[in-house]
Amino acid sequence: MLGTTASIGATLSLGVHTIVLTVTDDGGETASDSAVITVGAVGCVTQADCDDGVFCNGAEVCDPVLDCQPGTAVAVDDSVACTDDSCDEVGDAIVNAVNNANCDNGEFCDGSETCDAINDCQAGTPLVVDDSVGCTVDACDEVGDVLTHLPDAGACDDGDPCTAELCDATTGCSNVPVEGCVVPVPTGGSGGIALLGLFLAATAVRQIAIARRHR
Repeated sequence: MLGTTASIGATLSLGVHTIVLTVTDDGGETASDSAVITVGAVGCVTQADCDDGVFCNGAEVCDPVLDCQPGTAVAVDDSVACTDDSCDEVGDAIVNAVNNANCDNGEFCDGSETCDAINDCQAGTPLVVDDSVGCTVDACDEVGDVLTHLPDAGACDDGDPCTAELCDATTGCSNVPVEGCVVPVPTGGSGGIALLGLFLAATAVRQIAIARRHR
């Protein structure tokens, strides 16, 4: 009870108080009324009174009883694993920066993985190993992180024992006549004559090629 006189003075503690007023007239009749009084600490009146000027720790609030209360730190996680999430205090913004390095699987031959800000890590495009040179053996070296194109002269074999097969990694196959090369040709019979004719023609072609190389 705060008092029984017509004028009452009281000091209330911080908090919410319900004050009940009862009056009695000269005839003994009574009547009552109540009021809720909230007593707060001397301090904030509006939310702006509590603003500490820092964005990343959330918006402070003014409580009429407890005075300024800290805000809830802003959530930076965007649930995308490959983004680097942070709070930019200078720009007052949440930053979710894509970082391709977070997607790198350590493999060279399957291409470079990328980070998508919405769809997370994306697979790379496998490297193209074919160099369009028919006589090279094309491969991807995962250990050395390089593409290899090794010349294979055997792929240039034209079936002629009097030519040397060469494979150039850039220009491809070439078949160079071997000087002084003679292939024994069987004689006798129609088959032998035919083979002899082919041999003579091939020899003539080789001799022309050799002569041109020596000009």
